[in-house]
Amino acid sequence: MKLGLGTVQFGMKYGINNSQGKPDISVVKEIINCAIQHGISLIDTAADYGDSEDVLGKSLPSNYLFQIVTKTSQKVSLIDSVSTSLKKMKVDQVYGVLIHDFGQFKSNPKGWDALLELKFRGIIKKIGFSLYHTQELEILLDENINFDIIQIPYNVFDQRFEPYFSALKKADVEV
Repeated sequence: MKLGLGTVQFGMKYGINNSQGKPDISVVKEIINCAIQHGISLIDTAADYGDSEDVLGKSLPSNYLFQIVTKTSQKVSLIDSVSTSLKKMKVDQVYGVLIHDFGQFKSNPKGWDALLELKFRGIIKKIGFSLYHTQELEILLDENINFDIIQIPYNVFDQRFEPYFSALKKADVEV
């Protein structure tokens, strides 16, 4: 099991108990250094997390390679979203890109081909989806969409995706 560092609060005031707002760059750098010291090597971010990707571009140490997973913007094409994210974070490649809005995928399935091309070129290692509804996963599985990674809600109170875990493992999909 991998632990990742979520970065939504780096880019916007987020969270039910967040009374402090966004941390400044010096605090973000401290958080990142703490993550490194504790063996956390995965960062979760998104184009739609305010200026989180910009903050990461200013805060990530050049001598430590994080596995970055970002989620696409719903406001632009998938390819433009990825290109902008890479520029903001000052990286040439990322571990994963997730389509943040399943409706974006359904309305423009050719965008998926663009992500496949970026994966083929080595700019993205894994491509997939951030899903909130089991019906979305069922569509992907029924349509034999070849994806590598998904992000889903899963905790002690919400286990609706659990019946799909064995099929995802069999398909070598990272959850």
